[in-house]
Amino acid sequence: MTESNDQARPTHLICSQPHGVVAMKILKAISAVVRNRKKKTWAELNDWALILIGLPSFATGAYYLWVAKTVTEDMIIWSKQNGLTLEAVMVFAFLGVVALSGLYFATVAKRCYGLFVERNFK
Repeated sequence: MTESNDQARPTHLICSQPHGVVAMKILKAISAVVRNRKKKTWAELNDWALILIGLPSFATGAYYLWVAKTVTEDMIIWSKQNGLTLEAVMVFAFLGVVALSGLYFATVAKRCYGLFVERNFK
């Protein structure tokens, strides 16, 4: 004797859909809210938002630039001893991307700092 699919399904579950389907619906709803919200310029953000964006951007940018500087120095010393191989060129390219990312984060931090100082200390 076999039971039908309706009888075999547990009735204590909150949702009858698989978890992946529910998660995708939630993600689509969140992305729709983010996509349709009013876009603000840097100048329209309040001071707390500038601080919450600027401080992590400063820390991330400073760390990325520090890593790029120290590893580039070591890579230059290594390439003088071993030559410029394909792997070394790829590492230098990756370090360039890390340095550009650091500059981007540092630029965001500088903009937030500039707006914060202009509003509160001038």
